[in-house]
Amino acid sequence: MKDPRIAKLIKALLKRFPGTSVITGPMPDDPHSGETRIKLLNAPDDPPEIVREFAWTVIDDLWGDEPLPALVSAVNRENTAKYYADRLPKTRSQRAARRRKTAASARK
Repeated sequence: MKDPRIAKLIKALLKRFPGTSVITGPMPDDPHSGETRIKLLNAPDDPPEIVREFAWTVIDDLWGDEPLPALVSAVNRENTAKYYADRLPKTRSQRAARRRKTAASARK
C-alpha cells in the first residue's frame, strides 16, 4: 500500500461504516501488481450494494481517471463470523503493535 490514497479510502470506509474492520492484501489474481484488495468485514448488506456504491464514490474522488490500485469487497456480518473470525484478533493485534512501535520511535 504505497499509495497514500489507499489509507484515505480505508479511513473513509471505517468512518462511514462504524463497527467494521479491514483486511488488506495483494490482489489474488496478480499479487505482484501493486494493487490492493480491501475487505470490509462486518459490513452492512442492506441495501445490498451500499458499501460498493460508497467505495466507488470515494475511489472516483481520490483517483479520478487514473488506474485504480484498490478493489473493495464487503463481507457481511454472517460471512465475517463464518470465514474471518480467526483473522480479526490477529489484524487488531498487528495494528496495535504497529501503533506501539510508531509511538516508541516518535519518542526517541
